[in-house]
Amino acid sequence: MYFFIPSLLRIVATLLIFIFHFQGLYGLDNTNIDFLAICIFCFLSGFLAYPIEGAKLQWFFKKYIQIMAPFWTVYIGVVCINLFIQYKGQDLISFIVTFFFGGLFIVDPLYVISWFITFILVLYLMLAVCTSSESIYINLMYGFLSACCYYFFVKQSFFYLAFFVVGCIAKNSTSFSSILKMDYMPTVNVNLPLGVLQDRCYSFFLIHGCVLLFFVKMIDLRPSLCFIFSLVITSFLSHYHYLFSKNIYMLIIKGK
Repeated sequence: MYFFIPSLLRIVATLLIFIFHFQGLYGLDNTNIDFLAICIFCFLSGFLAYPIEGAKLQWFFKKYIQIMAPFWTVYIGVVCINLFIQYKGQDLISFIVTFFFGGLFIVDPLYVISWFITFILVLYLMLAVCTSSESIYINLMYGFLSACCYYFFVKQSFFYLAFFVVGCIAKNSTSFSSILKMDYMPTVNVNLPLGVLQDRCYSFFLIHGCVLLFFVKMIDLRPSLCFIFSLVITSFLSHYHYLFSKNIYMLIIKGK
C-alpha cells in the first residue's frame, strides 16, 4: 500500500539530492539543498521504520540487506570502472569497509554518497537498540548512550537524528500518522503511480552521481543538456536497477 505524502516527499528529496550534485559539479550555488533533502529522508526513515515488528536482530538484518543489496550492485560497477579510468585511488581496506558498511568512516571514499548508506544503517541500529527492552528506563539509557556514540563517532548534524526521531514519534501519533497516510483525492487514486516512482528513488539516488559525472566530466555537456539527459537516463536505469536489486534481495533473504 502506498500513501501520497510519504511517496511525494521521497521523490522530492531524491530530486533535491540530484539538483545538489548537479549544481555542485557546475560550481553553482547549492547551499542547504542537501541538508533539506537529508532531513526529509531521515524523517521518512523513522516514520516508515517504527514500530519494529518481530525480533530486532532479524528486522535489522532485513533492513541491512534491503539497503546494501542495491548498493553492492552499483558499487561493484563503480569500482570496476574506476580500475580503467583511475578516477580516484582506493586501497583494499577502504573497498572492504565501504562494501560491507558504506563510506561514512572512510576519508574521501571512491563512492562519495556511500557515507549516507552507513548513516542510515546507524540510525536503524540505534532504533533497534533503543527499543530492545520492555523497560522504558533501560531504553532511555540506551538512547543516551546511542546519542553519545552518534556525537563522538558519527559526527553528523543532530538535526538529522532529530528528524529521524520525529518521524518515529509521528508514526506513533494517530492523528499525525493519519494525515501522512491520507489519500490525495478520494476519487482519483494517484498513490499507486507515486508509489511506483518512490520505489525507484533509492536506485535513482545510487545511480545519479555516476551518470552526472559521465556527462559533466566525460562528455562535457552544457548545464541544461546535462540536466535533462542525466535525469532521463538515470530514471531509465533506475527502473531496471530496482527490479534487479529486488531479485537479489529476495534471493538473499530466502537463502539465509
